[in-house]
Amino acid sequence: MKPVAMISDIHVNRLVLTAVLHLPDPKSNDKPSRVDGLMGLAPFNGWYLDAEIAARNFTDTNRYNLLPKIAEAMGFDITNDRNLWRDKALLVLNEAVLHSFDRDAVKISDHHAIGHEFLEFCRNEQKAGREPYGKWMWLVPPVSASTSVLYQEPFRDQAIKPAFRYQKPVWSWRSL
Repeated sequence: MKPVAMISDIHVNRLVLTAVLHLPDPKSNDKPSRVDGLMGLAPFNGWYLDAEIAARNFTDTNRYNLLPKIAEAMGFDITNDRNLWRDKALLVLNEAVLHSFDRDAVKISDHHAIGHEFLEFCRNEQKAGREPYGKWMWLVPPVSASTSVLYQEPFRDQAIKPAFRYQKPVWSWRSL
């Protein structure tokens, strides 16, 4: 798939982010699934969420770690946690991600809209007599968590099948 969504030359609060490339359609082919006792690899197709890109991929210290660079470009003292430089830079980065996808007409969900959609799904499941399950830390966004409609929702974290499972990447235990 051709990379189409790019953050480049986005001016937010006089900030210019350098080009960071992302595919608009994430795929995973290394998660085994079990259906009726049979185990196999199945491709999984998802979609990106603004907070997944901005609040995790771009800012995790073991990934791109962009927050210090963004905050310094915005003129913040990154040695002073009291000025909330991380929070301010993170919000700007989320805005930049949404702007870049919108600019290139690439579909992306924002963490507030998807929260409302998921809550509606949960209510519909409950009306039908089914309990929705979920892992709270994956459902509540890593940015502005307490403003999410899902923040105070209780979710039972229960593994159900069929399901995708994590495993060590095939290439880590097999010499190529």
